[in-house]
Amino acid sequence: MPLILIDVCFNRFKDLMSKKTDKAEFLEREGRFMFICFLKPIINGTGFYYSEPENDDGSRMDLVITYNRKEYVIELKIWHGTEYEISGRDQLSEYLDARNLAEGYLVTFSFFKEKTAQEKPEWIEHNGKKIYEAVIDCGKE
Repeated sequence: MPLILIDVCFNRFKDLMSKKTDKAEFLEREGRFMFICFLKPIINGTGFYYSEPENDDGSRMDLVITYNRKEYVIELKIWHGTEYEISGRDQLSEYLDARNLAEGYLVTFSFFKEKTAQEKPEWIEHNGKKIYEAVIDCGKE
């Protein structure tokens, strides 16, 4: 997916998820399911996705999208604090290394007051990788 399409996808998904306010039983797999449902019509016919594909070392990525012969690795997390956010970036960096990729995508679902959502997703550098990070505000506890 060209960068502009990813930017639009993340922002539109963020708008959709900001209307969700109930944290009850919301797990990363629900976030993955909702993100897949959102992306499916966009990638249909030109790309496909793998949910929880396994790397050679046995680790499992949340989502890999192949679009126009390019791979996009997406890690999904629920906000549980800064240390957990950093470990998510570390985890994504390891997945990118395993796939010989320089950039990946991190979606964090936030239900907490102490993590404010970004206005727009942004690129950050982490462990020598470029990570496009989006914090989705799903309502406050």
